[in-house]
Amino acid sequence: MAFDDPEIPQIRWVIPISSKVEKYRELYDASMSKRGRCDTIRFGKVFGRDCALLIQNMCPATDSYMALYKDKKGNPVTVDVRHVNDIVGCARFVLNMAKHGMNPVFPDVSKIYEGLKKKLDEGT
Repeated sequence: MAFDDPEIPQIRWVIPISSKVEKYRELYDASMSKRGRCDTIRFGKVFGRDCALLIQNMCPATDSYMALYKDKKGNPVTVDVRHVNDIVGCARFVLNMAKHGMNPVFPDVSKIYEGLKKKLDEGT
């Protein structure tokens, strides 16, 4: 899943999707028990199947680094629309935390983001 960066629309934030729902449900439940919230893992459906969306592993990218996944009929693979607002809202909250020095995201997103921004500024 991906959504546009609010400041630079040529950059998209890519959120990995996992079919290991039980594994991530345990991590989600542990965070909920400990903190009363979990903004780094969300759940949704892709192709009607349950999946975990790993906000904790999101990473910025530009179109040159991305490929659109399509189903057998050539339609883009999408996350169930009923879950998109929640997922993007949590992802933006987590990005805001990262901008303020807290980094709940595993990749060094600030470094990657700045590198992409520089490439876009240079036109490469």
